[in-house]
Amino acid sequence: MNQHSFRHRDRGARDADAGQRRADDDNALTHIVGIAARLLPAPQALVVVDDGTGPPDIACVGMTDDVARALLDSLNPLISGRPHGVFITAPSSELLDVDGLDVDGAPSRFVTGISIIGDDGAGEGSIWILDTTETRSIEEPQYRDLNALAALLRDELEMRQSNRRLEEARREMAIILKVLPDALIFADPYRHITAVNDAFAELFGYSADEVQGRTTEFLYAQPEDFARTKIRYNPKAPDQTEPYQIEYCRGDGSTFLGETIGVHVRDDDGQTLGYLGITRDVTEAEQLKRERNESVERLRRNEKLLRETSRMAKVGGGSYDVRTDNITWSDELYRIHDLPIGQSLSREQTLQYFEAEDRQRLFASTERVLDSGEPFELELPMTTAVGRKKWVRIKGSPIVEDDEIVGIRGYHQDITAQKQAAEAKREFISVVSHELRTPLTSIRGMISLVANEVVGELPDEARDMLMRALKNTERLGALIDDILDIEKIDAGKIVLELGCVVAEDLVDEVFETNQQFAQEVGVTLRLRRPSTPIRIYGDEDKLHQVLTNLLSNAIKYSPPAEVVDVSISALDAKTVRIAIQDRGPGIPEKFRDQLFDKFTRADTSDQRHRQGTGLGLSIARRLIEEMGGRIGFDTAIGQGTTMFIDIPAYETMDDTGRAPTDDC
Repeated sequence: MNQHSFRHRDRGARDADAGQRRADDDNALTHIVGIAARLLPAPQALVVVDDGTGPPDIACVGMTDDVARALLDSLNPLISGRPHGVFITAPSSELLDVDGLDVDGAPSRFVTGISIIGDDGAGEGSIWILDTTETRSIEEPQYRDLNALAALLRDELEMRQSNRRLEEARREMAIILKVLPDALIFADPYRHITAVNDAFAELFGYSADEVQGRTTEFLYAQPEDFARTKIRYNPKAPDQTEPYQIEYCRGDGSTFLGETIGVHVRDDDGQTLGYLGITRDVTEAEQLKRERNESVERLRRNEKLLRETSRMAKVGGGSYDVRTDNITWSDELYRIHDLPIGQSLSREQTLQYFEAEDRQRLFASTERVLDSGEPFELELPMTTAVGRKKWVRIKGSPIVEDDEIVGIRGYHQDITAQKQAAEAKREFISVVSHELRTPLTSIRGMISLVANEVVGELPDEARDMLMRALKNTERLGALIDDILDIEKIDAGKIVLELGCVVAEDLVDEVFETNQQFAQEVGVTLRLRRPSTPIRIYGDEDKLHQVLTNLLSNAIKYSPPAEVVDVSISALDAKTVRIAIQDRGPGIPEKFRDQLFDKFTRADTSDQRHRQGTGLGLSIARRLIEEMGGRIGFDTAIGQGTTMFIDIPAYETMDDTGRAPTDDC
């Protein structure tokens, strides 16, 4: 069988069939026109068939085809528009004045004709009998015979039309089967393969010749599946049009998961002529389906986990669409506000749970997001729908589509418990610190008096022990001071005395404070002085505290006999940088992100590196930021670290925000 056809003949055979059909059509007309001529009998007869697909087909007796076609120009108007089966017969007055009815120069002395009219009212053919030798009449039996002959011609026309429609259907089916991406299998009632399409060869890896006449059993990867499908493929089984999945086997031995629809091909009496199966490879589709189902299941679990986590963390998300003015809240966000879940809200209604000043801050922050895309984070007190007092952390960021800001998304977190805990911690630290400071001051004073032999001479061993105790009380005092500083900063109670400070004088004082410590560990301090005095704007005492912390850290982390450099420079007209550079080990990568967090110190085996509270850098950053500056560092492992503060230049700022006119 040809692989590219569902018919069992090649193109030449099909062309031969078409030629044979045309010959059969011509023979049928010749037969009919012969009968027509013998009916009267008459010397001339003409049969015309016009099916609308081309020039009319003509068969004639007693004249040539050219004469017959010339006669049609005169005969057709005589019968045009008349109902099917209506005769026109001459001699009659209708034919006396008609020209063009000559046959080879002899005038027609008798003409009779009958029309064949299609269902659509159009003429499809006619039968004509002519006599150029004599005038005659037609009898009733002959009318009946002509009517029967007309019915025969009409049957011929219907046969032609049926053949034409069948041929068109075959061509359309051939095209469909050619381009159909799914594999098609035709089988007889015993499941022997009779035909396949090109897609079958591509999918299964067999040519049409290789499968012709074989049962479909060899296509199944599992023999039991062939037996199982007998419930579908037997003459007594009803049609089952729902698809089923089977593992199939290719010609190379590989397998795939196929989805098949199988139906019976039946005759008009309902008897099974065979089966048609349509199969497609769904291996990837099923894999994607499984992956999709797994993803959906993971998504459901994650959504559930997110809901539970949000509830435990008291975090509720929401969004605002500026195009529709629509507010969307998560369930937890409704709970934070003590509102019924799903209640419709406007943008203005979401702000009503805050005091007027905080409401304005929140509204302004959301407007900046919509205008410029600037995100925000606020911590605000609120009163819920049922009057409960809460603290919430609110964060918002823009929703961008096609480079256009179309809304805001963000979250509210209930931080009431954190705020209460922080307040309780601050109160506890404040109380403990103040309660410790007074007795510690007394203890330190008494130890100092005894260690300095004010109350009497001491053995050397006792004096050393007392000096160590004195240093420990001093470190404990420094810890208390740091804790109190942190508490003040967190509570917003820090008071800054901002003014003009000569940077070089400030660094000299810091040098003097740390000189003895540097000498003890063998480190040299060096100041790279600016060519002209540089003035900065800040709190001198707090700047001294910050720089002392940074310089003492640099000394602690510098190897003996190394130099710690301090430089003062103007970054620009508005900013001055004071940098402290050591040649120590550098800051380990894992500590860099948390360097300014509370109680953070790098691990080290050097005992002097362990001294300190771990609060100094955190305090330093908070103080510098309060003064409008910033603190940062550059570091490299094995090469050292440069800590720096960037502080406003005095010439550009004063405590009123205007350029100062006084001098330091």
